[in-house]
Amino acid sequence: MIRVAHLLRAPVIALSSCPLMPWHYGRTCSPIIPSYIPALFLGQSEQMSLSGRLANWIPFHVPKLLYDYYSIPAADAIIRYKFGQDMPLVDELAKETAPPSVVELGGVHIQKAKPLHVELFLDNAEYGVIFIIWGSMTRTETMSPAKLDAIVKAVKRLKYVYDDKHL
Repeated sequence: MIRVAHLLRAPVIALSSCPLMPWHYGRTCSPIIPSYIPALFLGQSEQMSLSGRLANWIPFHVPKLLYDYYSIPAADAIIRYKFGQDMPLVDELAKETAPPSVVELGGVHIQKAKPLHVELFLDNAEYGVIFIIWGSMTRTETMSPAKLDAIVKAVKRLKYVYDDKHL
């Protein structure tokens, strides 16, 4: 899409619903600092040992190297084939996003929790409770029928509340 914005001479503001991937840091002029920024896929906190900091280097730099080596050249080749050889490279275009830094706004979509009578529900559960929550990124209506059927079969004998009317 950044190439379309370039063709239209439109400003670009980059947004992401997830934490930055390793290849995003350079595009947003943000430094990669694996010594205290934990890698997304390792599950570490900011308080890392020396070995944890060294191990944290790999998930930042290896995926970026692979992305730069395989994905970017392929995308650039396709775009230059379609739009001409004078089209700038994706890395050059990506650095023109505005603003040239990252502002993390995690949780701005979260509303004040409604009071739930969880304690009453838990106290009255004859055999205990199994609570399944998918979060905002997984919707049951987008699951494959086979996966949804497997989940339903797994909890079929349990007393449960389900909010999807199409099941």
